[in-house]
Amino acid sequence: MNENNNVIKKEITFKQIIKKIIALALSTLILVLFVAIPISKIDLIPRKIIYLTIFVSIIVTILVLFFKYRKYPDSIIKIYYHFADFLLMLNIAFLFAKVFFGVFFFPATVKGSSMCPTLNEADHLVVRSLTTPHHFDIIVLQVDSEYNVLYGGISDKELIVKRLIGMPGDSFYYQDGYLYLNGECITESYLVDDEGKFMSFDNMYNTYTNDFNLSDYCKIRGENVCTPGGECRIPDGYYFVMGDNRKRIDGCKFSIDSRDFGLFHQTQIIGVVKYRMESLIKWEKL
Repeated sequence: MNENNNVIKKEITFKQIIKKIIALALSTLILVLFVAIPISKIDLIPRKIIYLTIFVSIIVTILVLFFKYRKYPDSIIKIYYHFADFLLMLNIAFLFAKVFFGVFFFPATVKGSSMCPTLNEADHLVVRSLTTPHHFDIIVLQVDSEYNVLYGGISDKELIVKRLIGMPGDSFYYQDGYLYLNGECITESYLVDDEGKFMSFDNMYNTYTNDFNLSDYCKIRGENVCTPGGECRIPDGYYFVMGDNRKRIDGCKFSIDSRDFGLFHQTQIIGVVKYRMESLIKWEKL
């Protein structure tokens, strides 16, 4: 006798279906809660996809009632059971992604040349979520018209990558390309070469910073927050950021940053850049 003929096909029982549907319903409910409670400041997974998955999961959960009161062919039962299992795995994957991206790390890609030569167009970054930024960290921010003046074609809610220069309570100015932060001259090593000279390459980038005082750009929603003639300091909860591609020549701006947008609120900071991915297995620490 053929051994395959002895194989007894295992039927999927209604009890098994109920267990799967309960798990699917619970995962859907948790996913709804995670969507309603913003763990992450950005949505790396499009909300339309999550909403569609939730909707289909609810429909599949309701359809279990038809299997209770009517007999269906085994093929239909198997399709239903495995589709419910697929939705369950998808819900779990979305939940894991939202928690991981919101609490630990998320990927980002550089757009433009404002961070040259440190970062280049299309560089792939690994960003640390929910961490406290410090002076000169490279950070990811979300432009928000509630705090910023929209400029240079950058739209509301768009993400940008910049370097954190000024923190709450700081006072600073730039002279001859150098930063004087709270009375101390700071050498920004990422702007100079091995000989200590500011870096430049044709019309692609120039790390020299034109002279300016914080009071020139210490603005929220376009309104200057410093008192004329007094010492200007960054207000609590706000930050001043710039790209590394600093110089402005004849109206040409290599980096659109706090000199254009104004100050950024702490809620606009999405994360701190930790690594640049040169390949899948080679990550450069920043």
